[in-house]
Amino acid sequence: ILGMLFWHRPRRTFRNLPPGANPIEITFSDDSISTKSAVASGTQLLSSFRRWKHNDDLVLLYFNSRIYLVLPRRAFVDDAQRQ
Repeated sequence: ILGMLFWHRPRRTFRNLPPGANPIEITFSDDSISTKSAVASGTQLLSSFRRWKHNDDLVLLYFNSRIYLVLPRRAFVDDAQRQ
């Protein structure tokens, strides 16, 4: 049950976004992740993420227990990137 509760909120939030709503460009480097959208941009060091979780649809990168970056797994080009 905890596994189902864990994915319920991020999945619901992600699915409730209107199609094409503020597309986000995400760029990975060896030590950081940069995001850019029509309303904001920023760079986070990979070391600032405390943990990560994933399922078949999403990857969550956690800053702390309540703040995370949601990445759709389809954003990764191939299986090597998904790992």
